[in-house]
Amino acid sequence: MTVRVRTDSSFSFASAELVFEKRYSIGSGRRPYDVSPDGERFLMIKPGAPDETATTELILVQNWTEELQRLVPVDN
Repeated sequence: MTVRVRTDSSFSFASAELVFEKRYSIGSGRRPYDVSPDGERFLMIKPGAPDETATTELILVQNWTEELQRLVPVDN
């Protein structure tokens, strides 16, 4: 929703208007959107389609700097 606000000689505001009709993520402690530097565009996170066959996978890499040095040695 958006509301136009005027503050020139006194404070006044217009009726709220709908900005986005689709559902977007509301986040989990982080802001699920960002605004372009020029203020003209939004980047928003949309929830994916529910898929019961999808699996959640987490790959944890420990000591990655040592692994990187082993795979890509740097000669000094």
